[in-house]
Amino acid sequence: MLQRRNLESFQACQRGAVTIEFVMTIPLFLAALAFAFEFGRFFLAHQSTVNNVRSAARYLSRVEITDANFDCAKYIVRTGRMDFGDGVCAAPDEGDYPDYLAPANADIAIARNAQRIFIRTDVRFPLTIFGFVDGSGRSNLRFAVQEDVRWVGM
Repeated sequence: MLQRRNLESFQACQRGAVTIEFVMTIPLFLAALAFAFEFGRFFLAHQSTVNNVRSAARYLSRVEITDANFDCAKYIVRTGRMDFGDGVCAAPDEGDYPDYLAPANADIAIARNAQRIFIRTDVRFPLTIFGFVDGSGRSNLRFAVQEDVRWVGM
């Protein structure tokens, strides 16, 4: 009879229930928060790359097709801005590249076919929070951005 009363009082007791619920839900909340942060970084990187590729395509559609202008378009894809010194596109410093568009992480291909210009970049976006996914600590998400425009020239 004493055991039965202790068992009933244990089942009816509410002390510590909130703490247990908190301890059980906090990992799920933190995982959702980390996922939202990582997705936001990825979405920002993708959108910045799309804007940079469009700017480079617009630039190439309005200038003469030379190797120097192709290099300038690659700088535009990597940095998002045109650095001109004395009317010539100047190479930006290594610190001007975002980490996901650095030369080691992004391959940029530019081609011209008759009156069309094609720009394609393949990016390996490094994960910061979920970098442990593949076991190496350096997991990447890959995405590609492509733009083609008509060449107007000068």
